[in-house]
Amino acid sequence: VFSPPARRLFAPDAITDRIRATPLPYRVWDASNTYGGSILMSYGIPQVLGYHGTEMRSYDDLLGGKNQWRNLAHPALWRLLAIRYFLVGDSVNIPGYHRVLGPVVNAVGNTTYLYEADSPPPYVRVVPAAVKGEAGRIIPTLIDPRLDYDRLVLFDPDEPVNPVPVDSMPAPSPARAPVAAWQPGRLTITLDPAPPAPSYVLVAENWYLDWHATVDGKDAPVLRGDQTFITVPVAAGARRVELVYRSDRYRTGRLISIFATLIAVGCLAGPPLTKRFA
Repeated sequence: VFSPPARRLFAPDAITDRIRATPLPYRVWDASNTYGGSILMSYGIPQVLGYHGTEMRSYDDLLGGKNQWRNLAHPALWRLLAIRYFLVGDSVNIPGYHRVLGPVVNAVGNTTYLYEADSPPPYVRVVPAAVKGEAGRIIPTLIDPRLDYDRLVLFDPDEPVNPVPVDSMPAPSPARAPVAAWQPGRLTITLDPAPPAPSYVLVAENWYLDWHATVDGKDAPVLRGDQTFITVPVAAGARRVELVYRSDRYRTGRLISIFATLIAVGCLAGPPLTKRFA
């Protein structure tokens, strides 16, 4: 007995069509798991959770622990995670979100409601100041509703950055950072207006050592801020930030593998050819 093809089992529905009509980037939280672990991924819809066997430990910890996600109970964190859409299996009242669709029986047969943020949270923000503190205090501070993510970014002591000391909460930066182009592994961010003072561009993407950045065409460091997010220092007047995921170690490993394969083929094919033409 064979199952129907995937295009029928996981056919698009009113909710996936509505979400996919929104220009990327954003995140969706399927709080009731109405689409299962990986189905939204097949539509190219970025999720807060979903299924991945090798997710980042820093991200799991920010959300409150792998498969526990205790910190998602704090709505303040949703803004930092750039959660624009919220999926749930029943009608609910969510401050800051309004119902867009529902009830809808989705492609997998589950009743689903779609909520959207009243004001879409920014995927990139320009933060005017930073603080280095104890690693164990960063997550509790991030889920404290008194922290304004637009004013301060937090670094742990191991980050190679020495922020200017602050003794009070700074005013938000007037700079804005719309995403000019987005695709997996590559982002282009414009700063308009430009920051009037040295600042930090905080992106709602997980930091990893193979991310590389340029600011106005010049190489820039990529730091891990607010526990897990890409953070790029920028000078006053900066206009453009480019981010690309490029693994030099992968390229080296690929060349070694190709070279080793060629040697193995030569060892296997060489002796028969030598005997044939001897």
